[in-house]
Amino acid sequence: SAASDVYKRQTSKIAEMMIDGANMGIKSITEKLNRYSEAEKESISLAKKFEKTCEKLIQDMKKYL
Repeated sequence: SAASDVYKRQTSKIAEMMIDGANMGIKSITEKLNRYSEAEKESISLAKKFEKTCEKLIQDMKKYL
């Protein structure tokens, strides 16, 4: 149906935006990890956890594209 098609397109667009945001997050956190390699271990651990979370989000969103 037309409503179903609109829903699928909107869902796909939202997934695309989520993936783009997660990729930007990965890029940003990777730059910071490289720049501040001497940061506290807790900060580095949190940054790496964030990176893994972004990577999982990307994988999870792919099914909606």
